Amino acid sequence: MKQNKFLAVIWKAAFLLPVCSAYLWWAYSMGTQGRNEFPPKPDAVPPVLEMGCVVTALTVIVWLIGARLHRRMGLAGITIGTIFETAVILFAYTALVLAWRESWTPARGMTESAAFLPILGHLNAEFFGNEGFWEFLIVVLPFVSVVSGALTFGGELIQRRHQLDSPTQIPG
Repeated sequence: MKQNKFLAVIWKAAFLLPVCSAYLWWAYSMGTQGRNEFPPKPDAVPPVLEMGCVVTALTVIVWLIGARLHRRMGLAGITIGTIFETAVILFAYTALVLAWRESWTPARGMTESAAFLPILGHLNAEFFGNEGFWEFLIVVLPFVSVVSGALTFGGELIQRRHQLDSPTQIPG
């Protein structure tokens, strides 16, 4: 049973990554040189895919923790809980990036990694710099949260139907 849940998380993540990346592309107007002065199309693909991976990884954390938290809930409760928890974790990530940015001083270094979190600084600078965090909070966060809830609903529905269809073994 645990293997089935793990496989369900893998399938949901495999679906969420391209959907999230395409939505990020649209939300941040990557096809044109927009307000955030993103690079033209070919150069914008890697950061969009990288941010899609970050958002997917954060959502997978919600799914893994939620599987333990929502064991005894109905489908509606699991779905609403997942939507809310995904929104909370994405908001917390945004708040962490912004708090790091606000506490940054030139003495820490003049690189994007120093200003927007180590390791992911270059990526956070592209998506959260120049007021880009508003687009993330207002446009991306709700969409990803609802898709996360919908995927959880679909996965739970399939698992419950599979459990009902499979024969139970009666000892004896």
